[in-house]
Amino acid sequence: MPEITELLQSRWVQRSVFVLGGFVLGYLVERLVVTRLQALALKTQFTWDDLLVSSIRWLPTVWLSAAGVYLAGTLGDEPAWVVPILSDVIIITLIGSVAIGGMRLAKGAVESVSASSKGAVASPSLVVNLAQGAVAVLGLFIILQNLGIDITPLITALGIGGLAVALALQDTLGNLFAGVQIILSRQVRPRDYVQLSSGEEGWVTD
Repeated sequence: MPEITELLQSRWVQRSVFVLGGFVLGYLVERLVVTRLQALALKTQFTWDDLLVSSIRWLPTVWLSAAGVYLAGTLGDEPAWVVPILSDVIIITLIGSVAIGGMRLAKGAVESVSASSKGAVASPSLVVNLAQGAVAVLGLFIILQNLGIDITPLITALGIGGLAVALALQDTLGNLFAGVQIILSRQVRPRDYVQLSSGEEGWVTD
């Protein structure tokens, strides 16, 4: 018994218990709560609840595991610099996981709207990539802001850099916006046969 008590009082054992406990608790929440929510969402006629539940899959496991790691890091007499660094890592993990969930939701939303719109190209990869990229950039800005990094100079630099890129890639950007216009105009559908003035021809797949 004294050996067991001494073992339980070990900092490394306590840290391991917190980390493993957070992961196990997150896995149980995933299996018992999120899985049941997904089953209930599949029984409804709405699609948005399915998208919402599918976008948060594995996020509870990440969140509770991060909480376990943070609690494990606050035990004992760690150096003063450990907790701030650990807090920054936890912030990056949490906001990054939320951004990933938002990217999943954006992809599902675009695919759902495209599938329900008559005459539109189903699940256009261009629009899906643009929506996910916008969510990813927003998540990156939020992470930088929470880390105490001033994003105003970064936005200014991106604006100047964007202007330089726009001037250097006029033809590429012209094709990009032409593709967006084709998608929004809903004049092209999958399995349409097209022939270009330059001689290329084929069936539309995306």
